[in-house]
Amino acid sequence: MRYSVTSFLRGIEDLKQYIELLSLESELLSNEANATGDKVSSDLVLLQNHIIKSGSGKKRFDYNSIVVSLYGFFEQFIETILKDFAIALNKIIPSYDLVPEVVVKNHIELSMSLIKRIEQNRYKGGISQSEVISNLHSCLGNVGKYQINADAFSQHTANFRMEVIDESFSRLGVYNISKKIALDEKFNNYLCILFVVSNVKTIDCFFHINDLADRRNEVAHGSTSTLLATEILLEYVIFCENFGLALYNVLLKEIIPYEVNHSAITLGKPIKVFNNAIAGIAIINIEIKVGDILVSKTDKGAYVSGEIAEIQVNGVSHPSVNPNYKLEVALRVNYRLKENHTLYLISK
Repeated sequence: MRYSVTSFLRGIEDLKQYIELLSLESELLSNEANATGDKVSSDLVLLQNHIIKSGSGKKRFDYNSIVVSLYGFFEQFIETILKDFAIALNKIIPSYDLVPEVVVKNHIELSMSLIKRIEQNRYKGGISQSEVISNLHSCLGNVGKYQINADAFSQHTANFRMEVIDESFSRLGVYNISKKIALDEKFNNYLCILFVVSNVKTIDCFFHINDLADRRNEVAHGSTSTLLATEILLEYVIFCENFGLALYNVLLKEIIPYEVNHSAITLGKPIKVFNNAIAGIAIINIEIKVGDILVSKTDKGAYVSGEIAEIQVNGVSHPSVNPNYKLEVALRVNYRLKENHTLYLISK
């Protein structure tokens, strides 16, 4: 999932640069147009006259380019991260009979749909009908190794408004993702600043996402009504950027219970917690490395996780430990620990 979000952020950065270029262009031409007594290059005058001659045509073209590009980056990101989450489940869960029932049900239905749509341009050069059928057989045969048709979960018949995004992730057993995104700490803070409110429950958190889908449709059908200024379009770009990061954080949390149940090592409760961020534990024949993930399960059943930032033995830092005898180590993380938490290790 990390590659999906980094690829999306690269596209967002390119779009920011393009909008900045348009702003600089506007400022430069405006300054030269108002200049008195200064020599203005003939090339710049020619460019200025050409832009003036184009009237509203250039503004409409710039607007259309930004809207279509932003929605395209956003749509591709949602599709790929849906696929990535399905792949992550496939890697973590050892056998198909352990896959959540809702995922199994939707996997069969969506795989059938994918077989019918496989000839569409978006799937050309990708998965074939025979591969979809073979993967489905590996699941239904339940003979051990299985392969989910991850592409099937990226299908959608409508533009990605929030209700469509919610529905798409619910097929993978991730419910009410819009509410979870709105409650993401960093995104919540961003929303409060953006809308100048203290409680995001009082606002339409996802207006920009829904409006972007509407505007993309207008552009696609050549019926654009209202053009937004570039500074307003930049607000849409930044919103999508923050949304994407929040979605990624939510999905990282959603995958944790599966990792705990199927691939994590149980470390138990800490012997002692120092400064709410350092867990003292005793281990034997367990390799722990800086960068591994330490998961804490609270007494209420919630999961919190983060990378191990430091490992100490008797006050000395080590990049890793793997003792063949009982050894007490201290693990420092960047989240709040408590002594009643149950700890799990996910090796990376």
